[in-house]
Amino acid sequence: MPQYNFDAVPEKKYVDTVHLRIIHGLLNLVVQSGATTTAYVLQLPLAKKVAKATLQQVEEIETKNNVKFDDRLPHEPMPTPFTFENPKDEEKKG
Repeated sequence: MPQYNFDAVPEKKYVDTVHLRIIHGLLNLVVQSGATTTAYVLQLPLAKKVAKATLQQVEEIETKNNVKFDDRLPHEPMPTPFTFENPKDEEKKG
C-alpha cells in the first residue's frame, strides 16, 4: 500500500479537545477545533489500528528524542515523586 501524502491535504486543523466513547460497538470520536465540533464513528477494528499506529509513532518520537509524554487519562492520579514509609511497616518489623 503506498504511503499517504499528508502534504496533499488542502487544510489541516489544530485540535483542541477530543472526546471518545464506544457506543453500540462503534468508537464515537468527537473532535473540537475552536468553535467547530466534528463527530466521527469508527468500527472497532479501525479504531484499534488508529490507536496502535498512534502509540507506535509516539513511542518512536519519545525514544528518538529521549522524552516521555504524560499519558495519564484525566481520571488517573498524578504519581508523587516522594516516598513515605508506612508506620505500620515499622511496627511489623519490631
